[in-house]
Amino acid sequence: MNVADVDAPKAKLDTLRPLPQNALCNLRDEQVFRWTYRSNTIAGHPGVSLTVVRRH
Repeated sequence: MNVADVDAPKAKLDTLRPLPQNALCNLRDEQVFRWTYRSNTIAGHPGVSLTVVRRH
């Protein structure tokens, strides 16, 4: 991934700012879920590679 891959989604997101409070809460909840999932994957399976974790 390079900077150009991020520019278009970032520009689209910027047009939606400021985000409503409920959208911010949903984004936070989704991120916490993903972090927890990945953390549990790594902790539960010490042999799991970073590639496997990134796919989920």
